[in-house]
Amino acid sequence: MKVRELFSGKVYTVSNLLTLVRVIAVPVIVYYMHLEKTTGNREYMYYQVFYFGIIIVSDFFDGFLARTFNQVSRLGQFLDPVADKICLVVIGSSLVYYKGFPLCVLVVVLLRELVVVVGAVFLFARRDVEVQPSMLGKMGVACMALSALLYIASFDHILFNIVSVKFLTVSLILIFYVPGSVLYVKNYSAYCFREKKF
Repeated sequence: MKVRELFSGKVYTVSNLLTLVRVIAVPVIVYYMHLEKTTGNREYMYYQVFYFGIIIVSDFFDGFLARTFNQVSRLGQFLDPVADKICLVVIGSSLVYYKGFPLCVLVVVLLRELVVVVGAVFLFARRDVEVQPSMLGKMGVACMALSALLYIASFDHILFNIVSVKFLTVSLILIFYVPGSVLYVKNYSAYCFREKKF
């Protein structure tokens, strides 16, 4: 896959615009995190929640609209995961610095994403194969998004007087991400091995 092929199809679509909006919202959230920490004004937290909501909604609708209105494009298929990784790295790091999100959990998530990106780039460039997300991966992303929202809002309710919501969501992230990573490596390394024999 060559770079010029990314622009060979549809480029100016609503889906791609939503992907761009998602990326633009990231530094805005970090900015309000910084203001909240430096000024102590918790009103900035509401802005963070609002723009994070924009990221979540746009992430859902860009794919939905692309499929519904036949706007699926090579560029969109490339930009969407790139935007996701930007959101994950920047917002995840900011949550660790400003909100106390566990660094070890973020490291696990980023290592998994690094493996996925390297594998996806190899398969896409050399085999013209697009890596499809697994159910475990989707659940891990959903838990990461929920956990990020809880940390942004500084919400830490105790469930049944036993476990905090933050701890529960962080635990679920690991539960889904770790086995999902193992399955990813197993499945796609086996695929590459079979391909090389032909």
